[in-house]
Amino acid sequence: IDTVANVEAILAGYCIDPDVSATSVSISGCLPATPLAALATRQLTATILPSGAPQAGTWTTSNAAVATVSVGGLVTAVATGTATITFTASTGTAVTTTCVITVS
Repeated sequence: IDTVANVEAILAGYCIDPDVSATSVSISGCLPATPLAALATRQLTATILPSGAPQAGTWTTSNAAVATVSVGGLVTAVATGTATITFTASTGTAVTTTCVITVS
């Protein structure tokens, strides 16, 4: 049987601390050297560090006529061109990262 202290220590590894601000963010699934065909999709995933920081933020596109991005990071190619997809962490000061999407 686990003690209360053991259970608290285990749960602490899974908790998000709202007082911890993001210090960096990265995007997986970007594949900038692999163009998308029109109407194709690509799932992007943001990872915010440190791990205790809230894993939340906002996705935006620089050119919705070329590629759109959903609140969950799903990019949809619209038309030929290039768009920069940006993820901004909801905590921290201007903690962002980008992914360039080319649609061919």
